[in-house]
Parts: sequence; structure tokens; C-alpha cells
Amino acid sequence: MNRASLTEKIVLLAVAAGVLYGCVSVQRYGELKKELGECKKQSETVGNEAKLLKQKNEDLTRELQQMRQPVEYYFKTGMDHYNDKQYAKALEYFEKVVDRYPTDGLAPEARNKIAELAAISAANHEKIVKAAEHARDPRSRLEIIDREREAKFLTKEDDVRLLRKRDEYYEEWKYLEGAAKNILVEDDPTKSVRIYRTTRSTLRKAGNDKGFYFEIYVVQLYSGKKDFRLRTKYVGDKWISYDSLTLKGDNGTQANIYCKYPEKMSTMAEDRFFEWSDNEIDDDKVLKLAKSQTVSVLFNGGYKYSFELSDEQMLSLREIAKKYQSLK
Repeated sequence: MNRASLTEKIVLLAVAAGVLYGCVSVQRYGELKKELGECKKQSETVGNEAKLLKQKNEDLTRELQQMRQPVEYYFKTGMDHYNDKQYAKALEYFEKVVDRYPTDGLAPEARNKIAELAAISAANHEKIVKAAEHARDPRSRLEIIDREREAKFLTKEDDVRLLRKRDEYYEEWKYLEGAAKNILVEDDPTKSVRIYRTTRSTLRKAGNDKGFYFEIYVVQLYSGKKDFRLRTKYVGDKWISYDSLTLKGDNGTQANIYCKYPEKMSTMAEDRFFEWSDNEIDDDKVLKLAKSQTVSVLFNGGYKYSFELSDEQMLSLREIAKKYQSLK
């Protein structure tokens, strides 16, 4: 029996007793009965509100439990993949924890794991690039990157960086493929040496009476050691007796070459004068000159002549420089 029912009976009994003994009037009885009805309604309303509050509390508790289950699932799944070294999948689940539940107690642990995975990725990126750099040519570098991208874990950021490096190698490979037809390889087994020379024109004319030849080429021993050399030649209507050369790039690079016997030679035939020289030239200077937009050449001697390398000569310089860099 609830409180409302008990109260109602007590009041009714009291009223009935009052009527029987003449304590209250019939009018007063009706008023008390009406008041009792209002009390009953208020009691029922309070009871219903209590039930609604209880139900809402249960619903909220259930919802919180349902929300808690995914974050635990994501973190546990991430850890399972992490322990199995399936780092890409692990990262995906740890990021879900951080993105969807940033204030959850598991979020700091997920962030720590994301940082660990970023470090693993950075180390893999460095190893791949180093391996590619030690490859013998751009094509081999491309193959290394393509193979290792499939095998090694990389974050999206590190993968983008690696693809940029791949683009560099690809452009270099295309360039060398196109330039290969312009490079002649002379193999001399008796001296265990290979010589890489351009097939492009190396002539720069100065009027109708003089011509200057300028060619940088590569000499590589079978052992792998390689060097640049500079071959120059003058043909004209009189001697210029050049004994040094000065090369200047528009990027500030300068190389000085001294042309002395026996590297420097000369002769005369049929009223034409010939002078030529074959000299060592600093490898680093050549690579820097190849990056210039223009290169000027000064022949120093009894007479001085200077000119800028032609477009054809600049192309040959860049192609030979690229070939040198590709040789291992």
C-alpha cells in the first residue's frame, strides 16, 4: 500500500466519523475530498518525475558505456597491430582515438604511440634515401625507392618527401636517357680505363680565321676512380701561344688551368696554326660550372681571346657532368 492510498483512507475515515458525530458539515466533507484528490495527483506527479529521472540516468549511463567501448576497442586494436609490426594499421587506430576522443584517458597513450610511429617512419625514410644515394645510377635509385616504399612503413608526410626525391631521380634518369645518345664511350682494356666524351660540336668560331675547341670529358679507371679533364684546341691564321685558361660561371665559379708542355702542344701546316692542350681540371669546379646559365672562357697567352660557351657546348658540359655523377 502506498502513502497516497493510506492518507486517503485516513482522511475519509476522519471525515466520515465527523459526519457521523456531527463535527463537520456536508459542504466541508466535499471540500476535504477535493483537497485529497489534489494531493493524490501531486503525489502521482512526483512519482512520475522520479521515474523519468531514473530512466534518464539509466539511458545516460548506457550511452556513456556505449561511447566508452569504441575508444577502448580502437586503442586495443591499435596496440595489436603495433605489436604485430603492422604500423600503418596501428597508426590509423591510434589517430581515431586522438581525433574522436581527445579528452579520453587513453588519448595521451595513443599520442605517445603516434610519436613512436613517426620516429620509426623518419628512420625508414632516411635509410631508403641513403640506400638510393649509394646506387650506381638514377634507374637503380628509382628501383630502390619503389621497392622500399612497399616494404617499409612510412607516414603520409614521409611518403610525400620520398616521392619528391623519386621525382628528382626520375628527371635525372630521363635526362641521362636522352643524353646517352650524345655521349661516346671509349673503352681501353690495355689501360683499364673508360673515357666518356660528347658527340656534340665543341667548336666555337671567331670570325672566318679562328676556331676554338672546348671539351670537358670523363676518364674512369676500371677500379672506379674518375676524373674530369679539359681538352682545348685552337686553329687560326697566326699563333696565339695560349698557356692558361680561365673559366668563369655566372654563379661565381672560377677555374684556372695552366697549359704547359707536355700537355700543351702546337704545330703549323699549310699556313694554319694549331695549338692544343689536355689538362686536369678540378672535379668540384666542373660540377659547379655545369650549374651556371653561362660560362665564359678566356685563352691567355701572347694574345687573349674570350667567348661564352655556345648553347651546344653548355649542353655537352651539363650532360658530361650528369654522366660523371651517375658513374659508380
